[in-house]
Amino acid sequence: MKEKLSPTGILKVGVCRICGCTEHDPCFNPHHGFCWWADATRTICSHCADPAIAEDPFTVHCVNSEKVKPYAPED
Repeated sequence: MKEKLSPTGILKVGVCRICGCTEHDPCFNPHHGFCWWADATRTICSHCADPAIAEDPFTVHCVNSEKVKPYAPED
């Protein structure tokens, strides 16, 4: 994913600079749960900071903004 910057080019605290998630619109991975801030400035989430999670096909960024089907593990 490419970094998202505000129109002014300044990073916004509390908004992931990669996917745009926030505390009210987090990312989700069924193996790792919801994302958390990976840096002290709160500008990159854990699910974007870790390439393995970011590239996992089960990772959904900004779950409240996405129309997603509930995760159902295969039996």
